[in-house]
Amino acid sequence: MEQDNNNNWLKWIKKNPENKPESAQKLVYPKSEKITVFLVAFGIAIGLWLLVNLGREYSLTVEVPLHITDPEDDYALVEQPPGTAKVTVFGEGWNLLNIYNNPPSATISPASEHIDLLEIIQDQMTAHPELSVQKVEPASLLLPVEERITRKVPVHPEVNVSFRRQYNFKGSPTINPDSVTISGARSLVEDIDELTTRSYEFSDVDENLNVELELKSPSELLQLDRERVNYHAEVSEFTEAEVRLLVRVRNQPEGEEVRFTPSVITVRYDVPLDQFGLAQEQIPYEAYVYYEDIEEDTTGVISPVISSTMENLDLRLRSFQPRRVSYYIIIDE
Repeated sequence: MEQDNNNNWLKWIKKNPENKPESAQKLVYPKSEKITVFLVAFGIAIGLWLLVNLGREYSLTVEVPLHITDPEDDYALVEQPPGTAKVTVFGEGWNLLNIYNNPPSATISPASEHIDLLEIIQDQMTAHPELSVQKVEPASLLLPVEERITRKVPVHPEVNVSFRRQYNFKGSPTINPDSVTISGARSLVEDIDELTTRSYEFSDVDENLNVELELKSPSELLQLDRERVNYHAEVSEFTEAEVRLLVRVRNQPEGEEVRFTPSVITVRYDVPLDQFGLAQEQIPYEAYVYYEDIEEDTTGVISPVISSTMENLDLRLRSFQPRRVSYYIIIDE
């Protein structure tokens, strides 16, 4: 009878696990506590690993900055020196860790002879006697110097401008200052005829431009008296105009007459709106042919030259028709 009661009790426990006695239930820990325990254990493991391994000796290669001092006033560097050197050091891990986080720097004075970089680095490492320098790349440097010269050169702006319809420059853009002074080693300076700016693009322009342009130096070893120049351009709306011109001859000898067919050509041009009235008061262009060109011509047709007669106006020639005219020469007997 007692055995049957026990069996019945076990069956009841299986059907109702939530009613198990405390001694039969499995302990369940929150997930956050599991993560905390894992992180603590992991941190202790890392700490022990560092304690054991950083006490050993290793080799480490670090990038050591090179600081090049300026030559004397009358001299300048000819070549760009390297900015860093690769230095391999040997020592305990703890000491190498300090070097890795805060690498030393080396100060070098330019000279015309080879510089023993290994010796300079070793002198810099005297603050770390527990470390030894195994290798330096490059092991030596050559920093030649030349006479320093100064030269003033013009500035050429690298500017590409596209305009809104009917807009254009009124006059020519200006640069201020239009030249800069450069200084450096003779071999670097003497062949420079001009400096350019960096490339700039301006699109859909319909108003004046007044911007600063950054200069582009041919070499980092050159010194410029300024880094930027001012670019100014006046922009205006233009309108189209038309004029009919009689073709004339220049340098025509006495006793000869040249006649053209057709004798009149039509010239189309653009003019700023505020100058349109002035352009209509006079004939703004002239059309002519040099007699010397007629003498050299063998075809019987020639293209006239179209030239502005009003330099005080900002005119833009668009087209002229016809492009070529025929001619014949009348000789007085």
